[in-house]
Amino acid sequence: MAVPDRILRKRVALTPAEYEEVKRHATIGADIVGRIDGLHRIGPWIRHSHEHLDGSGYTEGLTGEAIPAASRILLVADAYDAMTTDRPYREAMTPDAALTELLTWSGNQFDPTCVGALADHLAAEGKVAA
Repeated sequence: MAVPDRILRKRVALTPAEYEEVKRHATIGADIVGRIDGLHRIGPWIRHSHEHLDGSGYTEGLTGEAIPAASRILLVADAYDAMTTDRPYREAMTPDAALTELLTWSGNQFDPTCVGALADHLAAEGKVAA
């Protein structure tokens, strides 16, 4: 909703300016949700849902336990969904390939506990090799 279609549908790499536009969506989404009765508590979860465990994410460059647990869960869920969904610039990955990618970046970008919980769930559902 906060990112223009010209960026969302782009088939090639984003420019640095376009990436800066994309990075605004977490703050805008958190602000919108924060205005809805009963949902103001989840605004910070959304605002920090692109923070990486090692501090390389956005919006504030938080690290480790400073990132709300719900935000760490959202990051893993959103990344898995993004990887397993067709995009204008690439086809969807298989669930196994997406999980491998999450495991590769576990401990740097992603919380290992969250990745492990997703891996367990996917294995229990028969969506990935156990």
